[in-house]
Amino acid sequence: MLTRYGYYVIGVDISLPMLRQARRFSGPDFINGASWQLSLVNRRFNAAIATLTLHHWSRREESIRNIYELLSPGSVFLTPSPP
Repeated sequence: MLTRYGYYVIGVDISLPMLRQARRFSGPDFINGASWQLSLVNRRFNAAIATLTLHHWSRREESIRNIYELLSPGSVFLTPSPP
């Protein structure tokens, strides 16, 4: 949905089967990776969104620290919870 509004989106998942499912959608780039060890050299992001996934994260503190380091100053990390 965000790509339709002109945002550049990178989707990340550690699960190859989930990435195959996600690639049905046009627009975002998808990479196979773990949130606690994302290595996106020379990249900074304006936002990070983890939708309905935090309960799956086994290394939550490391993941949040890594995501924080990938965000530009003043950026946001959104983690919507289920209804």
